[in-house]
Amino acid sequence: MKRVVLTGNGLSVALNKDFGLESITKRFFGRLNDEHKSFIKHHMKDNYNQRDFEEAIASIELSYETLKHYSNFLNLENGKHFMNSYSLSNENFKEHLEAIQNIIYEYTASILELIPREQMDTY
Repeated sequence: MKRVVLTGNGLSVALNKDFGLESITKRFFGRLNDEHKSFIKHHMKDNYNQRDFEEAIASIELSYETLKHYSNFLNLENGKHFMNSYSLSNENFKEHLEAIQNIIYEYTASILELIPREQMDTY
C-alpha cells in the first residue's frame, strides 16, 4: 500500500477548499480598489491576471528590489557623480521605496486576513 503525504498548500487545500490559490486570489482582488488593481496591473505588465496573487505580489517585490538596488547605488560616491553628470536628484526616493514596501506588507497582511481565524487554529 502506498502512502501519500500532502504538505504545504496541498494539505491546506485538502483540509479546506478556501485555501486554494484561486479562491484566495479571487478574494484578494475582490477587496482591492481600482487604484490598487491598476498598480498591480502596471507592475505585472503583460503577465497581468487575477488568478495568482503570488505573481502579483512577486512582481511588485521585484520592482521594489530593483529600485532599492538603484537607490543604494545613488547613495555611493559613484552614484552621486552619476546624478550630478545628469543633473538628477534622488529627492523623495526613500519615501517611494517605503511606500512600495508598505504596499507589499499591506497585500501580504490582507492575504492572511482572508484565512478564517478558526481555520488557522485547526492547524
